[in-house]
Amino acid sequence: MDMKIKLIASIMTIVLVSLCGCSIGNIDEQKLDTQISNAKATQIIEQEIESHNNKEQPALHDGVYRTYSLGTTFPAGTILDLKSSLLLQTVEMPIKTAIYYNGELYKTIEFSNQDEEVELEDGGNYWIIVIDKENSFTDITDKIDYLVPSIGDSILFLQ
Repeated sequence: MDMKIKLIASIMTIVLVSLCGCSIGNIDEQKLDTQISNAKATQIIEQEIESHNNKEQPALHDGVYRTYSLGTTFPAGTILDLKSSLLLQTVEMPIKTAIYYNGELYKTIEFSNQDEEVELEDGGNYWIIVIDKENSFTDITDKIDYLVPSIGDSILFLQ
C-alpha cells in the first residue's frame, strides 16, 4: 500500500513540475519574442541611419567633418515640443519616440498620451522618430514644434 502512495505522489509531483515549467516557459517565450521584436526594430533603424550616412560621402575624410542626411541641426538648449496629438496623427498606435543625436540613440520617451518637452543639451544633428506597435518607425523631425533660446532674455519661436 505504501508503494502505491509513493508512486502516485511521484507521478503527481512530476506532472505539477511539468505544468509549472510550461507556464514559466510561455512567459519566458513572450519576453523573448518582445526582446527579439525590439532588437529587430533597433537593427532596422540603425541600418537606416548607416545607409543614409553612407549615401553622401564628404569630400574631407579627416574624421572631423561629417554630414548627416537624416534629421535637422538644432543648437544647444533647443526645446522640442512633442505633442501627443501629432504622434497619434502620425502613427495609429505609437509606443515610443526615439531621438537620435549625430547618429546615436540620445533618448527614448514612452508614449503616455501627454505632451512632452525635451531640452537638447548639445547642438548637433537630431533625428526624431515615432515607433508604433509593429516596431515600424516614422520620421517626425520636420513636423514637431521647437523653441530655440535667443542670446537675450527672450525665447525665439522657430517653427
